Amino acid sequence: MPARDKIHEAVIRALEKQGWRVEREHYKLYPPERVLFVDLHIKNMNDERNVLVEIKSFDESGAQSEILANAIGKYLIYRQAMDFLEIEAPLYLAVPEMAYNGVLSESWLTPLFDLLQIRWIVVDVVSEEVVLWT
Repeated sequence: MPARDKIHEAVIRALEKQGWRVEREHYKLYPPERVLFVDLHIKNMNDERNVLVEIKSFDESGAQSEILANAIGKYLIYRQAMDFLEIEAPLYLAVPEMAYNGVLSESWLTPLFDLLQIRWIVVDVVSEEVVLWT
């Protein structure tokens, strides 16, 4: 099983406060010759929407460019697998507010994120609140 990011539980609690329920952790995708694990499959308790969520903590201990490349790469690979498997649920990348307002807000990255159409869930990990869905 893949390791959990440091903010995994904080993201779950933040989503639960907004009416989401975890249906499955480590949601498996089975493209040919591969097994991939998306961190969460969640369902909205109010309207039954299903969403997949990949969580990235952007831990300060590593090189931010490497962490960024890993996060975006995984997101794109998972999204491609979902397209190939015709999974219609949207995929979101959940990140801490500090990273979203830090490395992820660098002006030179905005065109890239727009081009890639990345969906974000931004979480205040201290208060365990979702501050933004994009």
